[in-house]
Amino acid sequence: MITQTINHLIDHTKLDINASPDSLLVLAKEAVAYRFNSICIRPAFIKDLAPIYRCSAVISFPENKISYDPEKDKLDELIEKFFLKTERTALLEECEIALRDGALELDPVMNPKYLLNEVPIMLNPIYEDLTSIIDKIFDLESLFTNKYENLEDLHICLKPIFSCELLNDEQLKYSVEILARVAHYYKQKKEKLNSSLKVNISYKNSTGFIEVKGLEAQANPELIRKIKNLLDLYDKEPFVQIKAAGGIRSYEDAIKIINITHERLSHLGTSKGIQLCETI
Repeated sequence: MITQTINHLIDHTKLDINASPDSLLVLAKEAVAYRFNSICIRPAFIKDLAPIYRCSAVISFPENKISYDPEKDKLDELIEKFFLKTERTALLEECEIALRDGALELDPVMNPKYLLNEVPIMLNPIYEDLTSIIDKIFDLESLFTNKYENLEDLHICLKPIFSCELLNDEQLKYSVEILARVAHYYKQKKEKLNSSLKVNISYKNSTGFIEVKGLEAQANPELIRKIKNLLDLYDKEPFVQIKAAGGIRSYEDAIKIINITHERLSHLGTSKGIQLCETI
């Protein structure tokens, strides 16, 4: 039996860099059958799969998983090894290609080194990267107008990934405050342009590719509750939502997240979407 209450929240995910075309086609067909929100995949596969189902493209995404032992490993060395050194021009180009190929959702990876030493938000490279992505999305409005029949019904999703498993409480707070300011920038830009284009913004907590010793799930209830409470502090509207990702393996896991986030939850990122939706 298919449980209808959570399927629409699920970004059905396959991020293995060596994933075969056949396995990705199966992923898309599963999304159709279970009516998931989207398939979350690498940009190289968007062009082939976007005609089949709504696509979410990861951006500046690492190639392989990595293990991290906080008691033994140096965080700065892990960041240097794991996170791509992506210039803003390349980041925006990757976003534009994904959107032109048919992606309607972007999950760009944010480099946590810009959260280790706090600088004014307006000067923070993460803020600058995300506002530049928003500018790029509005620059492509004519593309969406020509490609989709009703712009009023279209929504683009921007879900930056913050790798919270590497952040302390102050850095987590700083990251949420940055995204709240990004959301304010978007609303001002939309009003200035008098645009009909809608961009939904969500805080995504993990790539799911960093295995931290002693941490069973990146999307653990305690962390998601912290993010929700911080958003309530910095984004009172509320506007910014949460994409919970990493280690959501069961329906019970999903329900815990849903109960914590309430109206803030936009998506559940998981490769276990079918298991979440099938009940006995």
